[in-house]
Amino acid sequence: GTRSISNQAIFGLAEYDISDRLTVTVEARYAEETKTDSTAPDPEVEFDAFTPRVTVDYALANGGTIYGIFAQGVKPGGLNGDDGAEVGFPTYEQEESDNFEVGIKTPLGDTGFNLTAAGFFTDATNVQLTTALATPSGALNSIATNQGSGEILGLELDISGSFNDNWSAAATYAYTDSEFTEGCDPDEWILTSGGGTLTDPDNQTGINFNADFQGSGPASCSIEGRQFPLTSEHQLSGFLRYDRAEVFTGVDFFASTDVTYESSKFAQV
Repeated sequence: GTRSISNQAIFGLAEYDISDRLTVTVEARYAEETKTDSTAPDPEVEFDAFTPRVTVDYALANGGTIYGIFAQGVKPGGLNGDDGAEVGFPTYEQEESDNFEVGIKTPLGDTGFNLTAAGFFTDATNVQLTTALATPSGALNSIATNQGSGEILGLELDISGSFNDNWSAAATYAYTDSEFTEGCDPDEWILTSGGGTLTDPDNQTGINFNADFQGSGPASCSIEGRQFPLTSEHQLSGFLRYDRAEVFTGVDFFASTDVTYESSKFAQV
């Protein structure tokens, strides 16, 4: 078979200086995407989206910037082909999000270091995740599914700079609090129904063996309150570096040590 993706978009930007320090930027994009798969039951799907972004920048007297951003984003949907059709998921819808961010980028006095700090909030709908499902033929396949809606609240910090001509360093920290506000997952039903099968995701009902396996219920496919998979709550990194120019003629030298840390995360919901 043959597959294709066609994406067409138009984009515009307008920027206005309210004062010598305050600037407002408005951006907008309209895009249309078409995906085809000649072997799929539904051989073609189309998606379109209008995604604006508004940015407000305020220039500080020390050369830094305070900013605020609102943006809408999309991740187009697509086709799961024959494998998805066998298990009732021939297609998946596009993911959409509303995103808010405020931050500052500024030098830290005369220390030689700079600070970048940002706080953000994302409200996402039709969140796309990879789902492993067994087909009637017995094969285990990986397809894309829409798992529900969720929220992400986060903070990022970055301090970097130089102590002198030879020594430099940086440290970063990111905090991410993510959770589903609604959603239905087939594996959750299997786990809470004593090995049953979710037959009607829209009404969150299915085959239930709680009577035979006491303590496994109540049967539910709800993932409300669960953390997003592949998302760590805490991440840190840092480095310390020494540079020396012209150690020998035409030879520069550097030495660096780096450290990274990531807290635990879930592979699936």
